[in-house]
Amino acid sequence: EYPNALATAAFNVIKDGWLAAPGVVFTGILAEYDIDSPMEHIMWAPPIPWLELGSVDISSTLSVHWLLAVPIYEVERQYLLEHGYNAFEHLLEGADADVGDLRRQAAT
Repeated sequence: EYPNALATAAFNVIKDGWLAAPGVVFTGILAEYDIDSPMEHIMWAPPIPWLELGSVDISSTLSVHWLLAVPIYEVERQYLLEHGYNAFEHLLEGADADVGDLRRQAAT
């Protein structure tokens, strides 16, 4: 179901103009699907492990800026709101969080 949640996120961006940018959270999007994870939200982040994907020129007039979908807990979303994106990014790094693991422990 995780790919379906990501597809829904993409449709929300395309159809409804939702902003997808580093630090933006799509609240509740994971909770809408039968995903075996206690996380509810997706936060967008730069593709840190793949710096070459930061920006890719498709043509002379179009560049794609890739984002990484990071599943997060409600407590992490609250931390992000209270402390900002940079502090949350440092929190994840300090916890050595595997941001691709849908069953990881909360970083807070």
